[in-house]
Amino acid sequence: MIANIPTVLLDMKYSRDVEREADDYAVELFKANGISRKKLAYVFEKLGEKEAAGGGVPPYLSSHPASAERVERILNAQ
Repeated sequence: MIANIPTVLLDMKYSRDVEREADDYAVELFKANGISRKKLAYVFEKLGEKEAAGGGVPPYLSSHPASAERVERILNAQ
């Protein structure tokens, strides 16, 4: 089981990278349709509140980026 840990961690990183790409795509769609990115960021802020209330999963064990990271990335996208 311990021998599989590096593979699992690599898979999780790959999944987080894919989620970041999906977020970037969503930002572009919002921009193209004249919708404020703040609305998308709001969704992840609410998810972050739920994560915090439930204890959440440590970032290195999550298959998704942390909600706070996603909010920052969405709001700072060019």
